[in-house]
Amino acid sequence: MIRHTEIDLKDYLKQKKKIPMLKQGIAYVSANEYAIMVNSHPITINRWLNAGKIEGALKIGGRWKIPIMKEA
Repeated sequence: MIRHTEIDLKDYLKQKKKIPMLKQGIAYVSANEYAIMVNSHPITINRWLNAGKIEGALKIGGRWKIPIMKEA
């Protein structure tokens, strides 16, 4: 079982070198990165995505991109 450590969103955004910007003012992360941020398993996140439970998520090139609010 993979155990993820809980991280602070501000610290995460500072460490991240490049976050894809698909719409102005909104940053997108992968399903695995989102799973770490919300302290959940990636399979659970993929189930939520396939059920349409994460609003604003986009599937680009077969991969999910989940919107997060970028800290100013």
